[in-house]
Amino acid sequence: MRYPKFLPEKGTIGFVAPSFGCATEPYYTAFLNAQKKFQKMGYGLDLGPNCYVAEGIGISNTPQACGKELTDYYCSVDNDILISCGGGEMMCETMNFVDFEKIKSAEPKWYMGYSDNTNFTFLLSTICDTAAVYGPCAGTFGMEPWHESLSDTMDVLTGKTKKLHSYPSWEKDDLKDEGNPYVPYNVTEPSRHVIYPGKEIAQAMQPEMVWKEGETELYIGNENPDVSLKMEGRLVGGCVDCLVNLLGTQFDYVNQFNEKYKEDGIIWFLECCDLNVMGIRRAMWQMKNAGWFQHVKGFLIGRPCCIGEEMMGLDHYHAVTDILKDFEVPIIMDMDIGHRPPMMPLVCGSMAEVRELLKKKNTVFVAISEGIRLQDGTYVSEAGGGSDYVDAFGHKQLTGSATYLANLVSHEIGCKTRAVEFSSLQRSASHLASRVDINEAFMVGGAAVKAADEGDSGKMVVIDRVSDDPYQSATGVYDVHKIANGEKLVPRNWINEKGTYVTEDFIDYVRPLIQGDYPCVMVGGLPRHLYLK
Repeated sequence: MRYPKFLPEKGTIGFVAPSFGCATEPYYTAFLNAQKKFQKMGYGLDLGPNCYVAEGIGISNTPQACGKELTDYYCSVDNDILISCGGGEMMCETMNFVDFEKIKSAEPKWYMGYSDNTNFTFLLSTICDTAAVYGPCAGTFGMEPWHESLSDTMDVLTGKTKKLHSYPSWEKDDLKDEGNPYVPYNVTEPSRHVIYPGKEIAQAMQPEMVWKEGETELYIGNENPDVSLKMEGRLVGGCVDCLVNLLGTQFDYVNQFNEKYKEDGIIWFLECCDLNVMGIRRAMWQMKNAGWFQHVKGFLIGRPCCIGEEMMGLDHYHAVTDILKDFEVPIIMDMDIGHRPPMMPLVCGSMAEVRELLKKKNTVFVAISEGIRLQDGTYVSEAGGGSDYVDAFGHKQLTGSATYLANLVSHEIGCKTRAVEFSSLQRSASHLASRVDINEAFMVGGAAVKAADEGDSGKMVVIDRVSDDPYQSATGVYDVHKIANGEKLVPRNWINEKGTYVTEDFIDYVRPLIQGDYPCVMVGGLPRHLYLK
């Protein structure tokens, strides 16, 4: 594998547009700002002729013009590295006009881009035996301020980086538009990696990655020595949407690449753009049956654009794992790769050591419902010798479940446990109520007084949700006899398939209810509504 020289101090950054250019907003303005930032850092700029062109179909210019620009600028001595202006749709057509033989004989240089740029980063590794960086495109560097992932990326390109880390949160909704070309990543969602196979772990983790060439080492992660998962091999991959288009073409050298590096083994990094969950599953099946995953040591799967979506009961996790589980190698999902920023820069073609680190926790909290049942349908509270008391409607008093399970865990594992039943505890925490909760309490109280004044009897006030976005509610007065003893279950789609956590549907329902705060009036260290006698 050929490794390029790093970007030197006061070196020159070349920009090319083998896919889309930066001719339209917000990319035009963002790219201009990125250039200013690079110049301020002391770098020279070398812009290709297609950077501001928008004359092609799914790419900046004709495939011939794009292929010539890419070949010429990669082989040019006037720049030290190349960054693609952007992704796009039809860069695959550019490849017919790229002179790979000329590139093979040229001095290697770092080429960076993602998405549609897979057509070149992947082929540089598999055809030209040259490492490339799967990372942000040029316009991204125009954001204000930079996300730390962009600083990490520059440190990779300059050879300064020895330690990087996965990022604590990711972007679900992009805020960048024509009116906001500099807006930073809208990282609102907490990061979580899901691990397969063996036992499935759905908790926050920090990956550690190492690639080595000579004296160069790149670490991604932290220094926690407690390693729960490890894989080592040659890192290769990109955007699945593009990879399946290359499969079986004259540009498909994957089996030769696999054979050459079979002693190293292969770690595949894969992420998706436009594919839905069914498309992801078909793509995984296609690559598997084409023999691409020979000698695989593990998979790194980025968050797809369709994250959270389901089709016929299939989510993006099973779309991948149902096909890849037969390889019996580690699969790390929801990684910071690709179209759901931020993204770690991955060196395609490099040797990598991937470690998934499970941080030790001194305390573990397990939340259960009062109505939790055993496999045979009996309540856990009954197993724990809970109360036999039944109310006026014949319902059993569900109590003691937490205590029973805490004692069971303590006996089986030998650790210290404690059971806490919220009941009175949560009802005495009114000083922590949200503004929405307080406002709706006043609204319900007012409706009850109004109903009583109008002579209504045997009625109860309920809250009707009028709108989700924006959240709005209203009160209604209903016959209590039609509600009492009724049971409304939590919708099944609010609980994940495994029954271990809630879904986005539940979060979307609950989030408006916890918004806002009321300042709590404190007197003598107590909330004003509490009195000492």
